Amino acid sequence: MERRNGAAPERAPAPALRLAAVAGSLAGVAGAVGYGEGCPRRYVSGETPASCLAFVRQHADDLAANVTDAASLNAWGQTHRRLIDRNPAAFCALEIALLDLIGKSEGRPLEAVLDLPPLSGEFRYSAVLGDAPAVLFRAQFQ
Repeated sequence: MERRNGAAPERAPAPALRLAAVAGSLAGVAGAVGYGEGCPRRYVSGETPASCLAFVRQHADDLAANVTDAASLNAWGQTHRRLIDRNPAAFCALEIALLDLIGKSEGRPLEAVLDLPPLSGEFRYSAVLGDAPAVLFRAQFQ
């Protein structure tokens, strides 16, 4: 098996990191929850579910104290760019959960939170179903 940059050329099944961010310092809907997901893969970024949870625990208080909207989330990301580059799956889960929470708290869709034009028209998309055993593959459709 050939390795480049320490990564194996084949994929391996691994769990996703799923987070729920609960409204704290964000104004808006009491009890709002934002959901995010990241996919830690040791063979891609060196992350594991455990390292991602450690990242979340380490930075949760700082994020709760300093992130109140999309602009402050962006500022936090810029300030912590090197840290995020070492923990991309962990930050992915956090960022998506926080953006979802911000949108819900502000009563705006994500496009508006990010100052993007509203979606319209038809869309094509793809999904990864993986190469798990048949029983697991079928379970994805349940």
